[in-house]
Amino acid sequence: QARIAKRLKTLKGGKISVKEALQIYEAAGKGGFHAVHGAIGEGDIDAKTSHELGLARQKFHEEVLGEMAWRLRHETEGVGVNDFGSGIDPKKISAKSDIDFTLYAKNRKIDPQKLVDTYEKIFTELARKRYGVEVSPRQMDIVAHRCDAMIPDWRVATDTAEFVLRLRSGTKLLGNNPEAYFLEGAYLQQVMRRSLEEGRKTFTWLIPEKGGKKAIRKIRLNASAVPQFFYKPELRAGHAFGGSVGNYHFYLAHAGDRMAQAKYILRSLDNGPGIFVENKRGDYIDIGSVRDVTENVPDPEGKAARRRIVEAIYDSKNIRFSRQMRASIFAVYETARRIRIAKAHRLLLPDERLYADLVALQKKMSLVELSDTQALEFAKKMYASSADFIMGSNVVISAGARMREWLTPRKLNLKVPYMDEKGRRTYVKADRKDLERLQLAAFMEIHDAIKSLKENERTTYLEWLKKKNPAFRKDVELIERIIETERKMMLAEKFR
Repeated sequence: QARIAKRLKTLKGGKISVKEALQIYEAAGKGGFHAVHGAIGEGDIDAKTSHELGLARQKFHEEVLGEMAWRLRHETEGVGVNDFGSGIDPKKISAKSDIDFTLYAKNRKIDPQKLVDTYEKIFTELARKRYGVEVSPRQMDIVAHRCDAMIPDWRVATDTAEFVLRLRSGTKLLGNNPEAYFLEGAYLQQVMRRSLEEGRKTFTWLIPEKGGKKAIRKIRLNASAVPQFFYKPELRAGHAFGGSVGNYHFYLAHAGDRMAQAKYILRSLDNGPGIFVENKRGDYIDIGSVRDVTENVPDPEGKAARRRIVEAIYDSKNIRFSRQMRASIFAVYETARRIRIAKAHRLLLPDERLYADLVALQKKMSLVELSDTQALEFAKKMYASSADFIMGSNVVISAGARMREWLTPRKLNLKVPYMDEKGRRTYVKADRKDLERLQLAAFMEIHDAIKSLKENERTTYLEWLKKKNPAFRKDVELIERIIETERKMMLAEKFR
């Protein structure tokens, strides 16, 4: 961070050039973007500088893509890029945001790995030759994904063996990427659904123009316009399980990062048991006004609407928590919401404002009078411990629907219930072959989900799951034995 601060002092102010941005990340050394993020937290990089740094990084990324599209023009016939992050909205770009994108080719015969390797090669080459800087995509928090790292749609008629092959290879590729959602429920909601969101143009074709000049034509589209790569992100109750486990996994992976963890806490609700809450429109964070956070103006109607969602989930036939427990859960979600809104609006709010709901709850629950400082300290501890419990609870609450898809798909009577992008209930007609693919996809997701949990979480929540769903006890234990056998085989292979 000292090297970053030194490099920042050489800037003349105003806009940051591509070369200056690359030099800052080079100065970060092996720490890369983590060191840059730390400099933001320490105050060496203010909001304006962060925005300018992000814009310069985005510009270089687009230079690399253009060069790549031109060099591979004869093989690819055009390169496609899907980026549903901040890159599609220049106002939201900052040094804190990542660049996470997937590469495609019009000629689908090209090896997807070649696209990723070519991007990374050109990135380091241009940085060195054009700007005299030695830096890699990873150092700058830029990750290119393979287009075949995806989970196929069971609704698309295909041979069962081919479906299983694509499912296995896709989930393996996603699982190998520490930044990728690798379970169907989370993947469909965080990749497919965000890509096809109405009004968003996340997909760009880079088409080289004919002639000697390096002219690239850009065509920006909603991902629905490229059905060869994307499918309709309609939801089933079964998707809540993958959504819950996937976001719990990333919550644990981002220990110590309050901003990131708050995001996954909210997604655990929205992508998990919140999927089929009656009259829930949009994400939890978007219900009501944000002025209660940005301007400290109370919004009782919005807060009441969010509370009804929490009550609908945690005081239902799936699970019945006490009134006090539900109050604690609601306060945790409200705190996560405040943290994320403050980040979105680039506000440095005091902890007293961020943890206000938990502070009030602590004072109400305490048998002795607490000072503001004591209440805040207890609120922070409660937030950390309760968030872990809540996300584990969401896994247990959501498991039943996915288990039924694995074990009793024929009870769906060849009509699988769905919900479209606008929240309308619908059905998909399915034959026996279709249901076989659904059953296989459900089994693999349950297997991969259980395997992804750390041993202590796995033991705790699987016991709870079996107690909550006694009909599935033997089946859960079967998957546990399969995972243990796989672990022993892997160890045996390692020490051969």
